[in-house]
Amino acid sequence: MTNPITTKAELKNKWNYSKDIPNRYNSSDDKFRDLLREAYKLVDTSDLDNWIDNYEFNERGNQNYHRIMGKKFLGWARINQDYEEYPSSVSDFYPDYGLGAVDKMAQQVLARCYIQMNRLLHGEDATWEAEMNRIATNWTSGSLERKFEEKTTAAERARLIQLIQEKINVQRMEVR
Repeated sequence: MTNPITTKAELKNKWNYSKDIPNRYNSSDDKFRDLLREAYKLVDTSDLDNWIDNYEFNERGNQNYHRIMGKKFLGWARINQDYEEYPSSVSDFYPDYGLGAVDKMAQQVLARCYIQMNRLLHGEDATWEAEMNRIATNWTSGSLERKFEEKTTAAERARLIQLIQEKINVQRMEVR
């Protein structure tokens, strides 16, 4: 059990750490860690950031309010099952899985990184993007990494750093 999050400052610190997940991928078995770090520069997390910034602690217990965080972990026997149970607080912690609701919410950031990379290679694909978001917000045996690997080729992934840099440069020009 972790200590409950009781202040906005604690929540913002936890979220800023958790959402930076693409930059914390350091293990050599994380195949796409370098790509994720670069793709993260293209990801908009303003909806999630705004929810954290405006979090209402008096909404504890209200699962509907916490839907944005993704589904509540109900145990390994419920993996891949469809259910409508959500965290009741930003402090919810799932000891069987070793992470909390805020950490689970950060999976959406990873999904957005993979979606951005796929869009650079293949354009928008609503069905695939919905599946990536489903994996990020549900407890499944599916893997964002595996889905991305199945969707792309090694040759395509080799071009991604260049494509990401080009997109960043275009965005910079648009801001000026």
